[in-house]
Amino acid sequence: MSEPLGADLAHLGPSSAGGFGGKAVNLSRMASDPGFATPAGTVVSRIVLRRFLDATGLGKAVDRHLEAAAADDAVTVERRFTALKARVLDTDLPSDLRQVLREAIARAREEHQAGPLCSGGSADLQVRSALAAQPDPDPERTWRSALPWVTTSRCSRACPTCG
Repeated sequence: MSEPLGADLAHLGPSSAGGFGGKAVNLSRMASDPGFATPAGTVVSRIVLRRFLDATGLGKAVDRHLEAAAADDAVTVERRFTALKARVLDTDLPSDLRQVLREAIARAREEHQAGPLCSGGSADLQVRSALAAQPDPDPERTWRSALPWVTTSRCSRACPTCG
């Protein structure tokens, strides 16, 4: 059986950290604790990033960047990172991975619209992942908000109920 490309945060356990990361597992644990007001969420597997990098040939560029970063000064690392980020953002996501993300975004929207956080535009839709981009209301481009930052778009831009 192949590993899943995405999962509902509510279904993750400690053994999921290898495939989905410790942050996702901790969010899942918080969501199951009634003391934390944690909205429903979906997490995309690390496999999605690896498959994207392999399918597009960007994996080798990332590896070269990481190897060179140890020897470079901070300015050079930043310049290399900016160039690499631009390449990633300009590269289309393979169709099978795009479909996984579309489904995850659709589930998140359905859960939001049915949940207590949907209150006429006062809630936020947050995307957390491994690369950063500007918030984008287009589900096909939302994957691009993928290095260690949080991007937020107002619910009214992303949620048909609140918009």
